[in-house]
Amino acid sequence: MSQSPPVAGSKVRLVGLKDPALNQRVGHVHKYTRDGARVKIRLADGSDDVVRVRPGQVEVLEDAEAGPGGGAAAPGLHRRKSEKKKKKKKREEVGADAADDARDRMDALRTLRKAERMFELTDASGDGLVDQDEFEHYMKRQTRLSARKIRAVFDAIDVDGSGEISRAEASAAFLAKSKESAAYADTAKSLDDTMAPDEELRARHRRAHVGPGLELLETLPGEGSHRDTLKEILHLEDDEMADIEDDVYNMFFLAEVGSASFFFGIFVFLVKIGLMTIIAIDLAQSGFPKEDVGALVKFLQFILLFVNVAFQEELIATFYIYANLKWSKHILKLNRGATKRKYHTANAMRFLDGLLFLTVNTALLFQATKPIGAMLNFAALMFLSQVDNQALTLARDGYLADSMETVAGDVLLMKLPKNHNESLQKMDTILLGVVLLIQFVAWIAVVII
Repeated sequence: MSQSPPVAGSKVRLVGLKDPALNQRVGHVHKYTRDGARVKIRLADGSDDVVRVRPGQVEVLEDAEAGPGGGAAAPGLHRRKSEKKKKKKKREEVGADAADDARDRMDALRTLRKAERMFELTDASGDGLVDQDEFEHYMKRQTRLSARKIRAVFDAIDVDGSGEISRAEASAAFLAKSKESAAYADTAKSLDDTMAPDEELRARHRRAHVGPGLELLETLPGEGSHRDTLKEILHLEDDEMADIEDDVYNMFFLAEVGSASFFFGIFVFLVKIGLMTIIAIDLAQSGFPKEDVGALVKFLQFILLFVNVAFQEELIATFYIYANLKWSKHILKLNRGATKRKYHTANAMRFLDGLLFLTVNTALLFQATKPIGAMLNFAALMFLSQVDNQALTLARDGYLADSMETVAGDVLLMKLPKNHNESLQKMDTILLGVVLLIQFVAWIAVVII
């Protein structure tokens, strides 16, 4: 028996292993690792299983360079054959290593694309960072983990402890998960053959191998497990999609008819309309001031006309939606309640909300007789215009029913396709100009004349 380092093809016996199931097994040398620290042995039991051991843990039974029957070949012929075998072996190893490197690069690219996709879906605010609220909402939608485990996953990814996950941290977490999973896969097959089929034993080995942090990271949605987005369904690029407005009207749009979110959107709309109607009736009874209010008040009213329009978020959002976005029937694959009729109904509710607020604010502004009064009256109504946004925040943060929290989260994640009609895209600018012109004409008619 030769004691020299075995070459590829040599028949060997495994010795000195702690695992009795592997010790004394016979096989053939497959190849060495690139650093030469481990030799891969293909077991000679018909299973084609490969194990990695140290070179000192094999005993050569039959050298691959020996002639038939173990006798030595002629020196010259043996040397030429040996050199050819070595060159062929080297070419095969170089080719195998290159193929392995190419596969590793492709795996890394796929992993990075997966990390980027998860990051884009999770970063609802679009600021390039994922905070704990955004991460928790995404994970609740995609997994059944408890809030405690979701926080543990978040902390495992947020390595710098900043309280926010960056793109680099997300990519690093996915790459680490991929590498450790690959390393585990290399040993799992050997465990299948050398250990009894004890699932608990394999589970303990797995936990010891990947560690608790990585085991939690493996709960992140992977290929095929994530929920498709409308962008992916339509095969569009990021610049061909746009976020929908974050308000309860879009909760109404995405919710199923008769659900809690459906009635919640209607309730908030009626509350806002009711409050504005009460204020409008009071303003109509008060009438406009009959005396001259002075040049300073008139000038301030003129300036606030532009501010008034700029603050009408619901009105501006409605103009933008009809000028730049479009409903797609494919959204029904994600939200069954998001029908075309409810899409237009939600936009009509938002438009009436904005129009009534604009009218009341304008009338209140024209009734001012002092500069400070104009400013205070104008500011007093601004908080009412944010009622629908605050209602969405309450639902999203879980203060209301769980079903409403889910729909409120969908509003943050949902995007609609942009239209490609250049003429239509100018409509929001034209409509804003018309609104400003009407206000200016009303100011001249009521205040100046």
